[in-house]
Amino acid sequence: MGPTTTEIVGSALRAAAEKAEEIMAAASPFSKTQYISRSYAIFTREGKMTAHGSGSRFLAGLLPLFVESVLELNPLHTISPGDFIVTNDPYTCGSSLPVILGVSPVYFSKRPLALVASACSYSDLGGSAPGGMPAQARDIFQEGLRFSPVRVFKRGIPNEGLFAVLSHNSRSGSNLSKGIKAQFWAVQTAEKILSGLAGKYGFEKLMRCMEEIIENSRRSIADRLQTLPERNLISSVSAGEEPGSGSPLIIKAAVKKCGDLLTVDFTGTSPQASGPVNSSLGTTLSSVYAAVGGALPEIPLNDGLFRSIKVNAPGDSLVNPSFPAPVSSPPVDAIQDAVCRCLAQIFTGATPTGSGGKAHFTVGGFNSAKDSFFCYSTHITGGEGAVFSRDGGSPAYLSHSASPQTSVERLEAACPVLVSKVRLVKDSGGAGEFRGGPAVVWSFTVLDSNTVVSAGTGAAAPPEGQKGGLQGSPPLITISSPGNGESFNTTGIYTGSPGINGIVTLRTAGGGGFGPPLERNPDRVRNDLLEGLVSPEAAGGIYGVVLAGTDLEVDVEATARLRGKG
Repeated sequence: MGPTTTEIVGSALRAAAEKAEEIMAAASPFSKTQYISRSYAIFTREGKMTAHGSGSRFLAGLLPLFVESVLELNPLHTISPGDFIVTNDPYTCGSSLPVILGVSPVYFSKRPLALVASACSYSDLGGSAPGGMPAQARDIFQEGLRFSPVRVFKRGIPNEGLFAVLSHNSRSGSNLSKGIKAQFWAVQTAEKILSGLAGKYGFEKLMRCMEEIIENSRRSIADRLQTLPERNLISSVSAGEEPGSGSPLIIKAAVKKCGDLLTVDFTGTSPQASGPVNSSLGTTLSSVYAAVGGALPEIPLNDGLFRSIKVNAPGDSLVNPSFPAPVSSPPVDAIQDAVCRCLAQIFTGATPTGSGGKAHFTVGGFNSAKDSFFCYSTHITGGEGAVFSRDGGSPAYLSHSASPQTSVERLEAACPVLVSKVRLVKDSGGAGEFRGGPAVVWSFTVLDSNTVVSAGTGAAAPPEGQKGGLQGSPPLITISSPGNGESFNTTGIYTGSPGINGIVTLRTAGGGGFGPPLERNPDRVRNDLLEGLVSPEAAGGIYGVVLAGTDLEVDVEATARLRGKG
């Protein structure tokens, strides 16, 4: 098929995945109360990703291993039209228990044409704490219900008994089953688009076109890599501390560029932890794909990209733990940052490093006023690391999700809490010629004694600056319980009941700066000051900028003297 037709078909396949995401968002019962991260992708019938929608690129990175695992257990000839196979098993192909992966075949003229796969996050699948991420967990069983690939729909008929089992093991109740059903129904829209393409171009031509789309991506990456020098780079990033012992945890990544292949080797990474800070293999692969995809934003996320990356994640390690290690709070940001630090030396200035990552929290329990269980999970993004030529981004969107930040209104409507503060943190972005993105702080008061809060800070340590840039501010969780006068602070993970009028404050990390702060354009420093991102003390003491008069105009001569250039 010609390049024009291939491009048209590629656009149509992406549109099919995007339409499925829209249907899922509209049909899911969770969409009315909280943002749900989701991703749909189109695969060849052999299990190679061809196109994905506009949803979470991180969740999309989980799908290749999932589809491969499903086809190993269920060869294509055993999967009928209308079947929907789902799993959340971190040790088969998943990430953490609340992320449910699903796949369904597309048939045309009674022949298998393609597969539509999806990944969606849910608020709760049971476990000892709402949201399935208890800080005290020491095995996967404490994190919730785990199930291997299983048919929840067979020839379009739902297995209501199985849906009842899922619902009875979740604080979300029947909404969990309704959400999974919406995940399946959304596939039907993608199937119609694919069938239309097969009818227009023919069965065989469409399959060849899907292969061409993948090969075009692979060739584009190969051409790009061939122009770059051979490199073998190593970086180490802190992943926090071992729960209980306090021993440091390290992510070590060696990235080798050889010909048209990138190899990422995590040999030397810390052994798996006893607490829930391990990363399943699916999560680790997805983190690597996200990092490389960020360095090659012009390359579509499909099998062509995956085939250009070889990952070695040693078993029994923090990035590939063995059963039954808990995995609910993986060091995703540390993994991605370790890889990005190497990639930044291959793709100059293209990959942000030293980002604040995403903090996460779950509020759940039993609402006495409504006589019902509730669970609300969300993420808050830290500041992005600065790169050559631009400042780090502010926390407007999640780093690993297409979903926007949660809203005050949704949190308060779903949970018995009262939000008192949501704001960017002054002087939190690492100073530099290009400033790191600011941190954000959320603070809310708990209004019901039966409420449990679980939270993780994302970045394990202050994000580092680059090329003379300063580090960003560290993350912090503060729990204050006025009733007993106790206060608790941590930069790691927390699960507990703050009690009535207990105050939870979650502050993300600020992004690291890039380049010496004294090289920053004084007008930019002035704008940062006026926008509340930099204090007068930092403007003069760190950036060496003198602002004068009621309008705080830059005093050019005084600034030059202060910076040692006058």
